Amino acid sequence: RVTSIVMPKNRLQGTIPPEIELFPRLRVLNLSSNRLEGTLPKEFSKLMRLEELLFAMNDISGTIPEYFNTFKNLKKLSF
Repeated sequence: RVTSIVMPKNRLQGTIPPEIELFPRLRVLNLSSNRLEGTLPKEFSKLMRLEELLFAMNDISGTIPEYFNTFKNLKKLSF
């Protein structure tokens, strides 16, 4: 049961895969300072337990999806 993925400055490249939905208990996702690009996949909406979402210093595009309004536990957000 993965609750945290903390991988800043790891030179990760590409897009965030839709398989992110396989981690519904995820509370912390820190992928800042990598080489990620593209938009957030719609499957992100299934990560209802997120408390921290950190994507700063990447090339994530698009707008913050509307479903983020339903993330009641989200305390820290960085793009």
